[in-house]
Amino acid sequence: SGACTQYESNLLNEGILSQRYKFAKDRKNVEEILESASKSLRFDLSVARLFSFSGIHLLKRRQYAISDFVNSAFLENRIYIKGNPNTIRSYLHQESMAEWILAALISADVNTNLQIGSQSPVTLHDLATYVSEITNAIVSFSQNPPLADTYLPNNLDTRAKLGVEEGKSWEIAVEEM
Repeated sequence: SGACTQYESNLLNEGILSQRYKFAKDRKNVEEILESASKSLRFDLSVARLFSFSGIHLLKRRQYAISDFVNSAFLENRIYIKGNPNTIRSYLHQESMAEWILAALISADVNTNLQIGSQSPVTLHDLATYVSEITNAIVSFSQNPPLADTYLPNNLDTRAKLGVEEGKSWEIAVEEM
């Protein structure tokens, strides 16, 4: 998960020891074990941290706000933002995700940490508003939202190493969905 490094430092700074922190810490521990094993067993290791994605084939996934919002808009004519509407996310289109992963698999540049995800930020509020404009769904908010957070990769090095671009925007993905 792309959030591993980010959540670990953010949540530790906030003094929060939560499931997300434990998840991030466990993922980072696995990366360290694999890195150590790759040195002693002499195999090539490349770590790719995957962030959030968008696209029509992800509609059945109840994991990302983008697919939840689109599904809710069509099924219930309502989009309910359970989290903080100021939370910032990004969504790399599924076609770009596949292109980036294939480029990483055939790359001769190993032992790199790849950030596979979009750097184009969108708040949950803006995402819900965009979906509601297309579907005429009503947007509702939680009365006691949690703290807002940011979940964005820094993909500049990854794009340069793999020779890839972000491709279609999250708005196009919403329209396709």
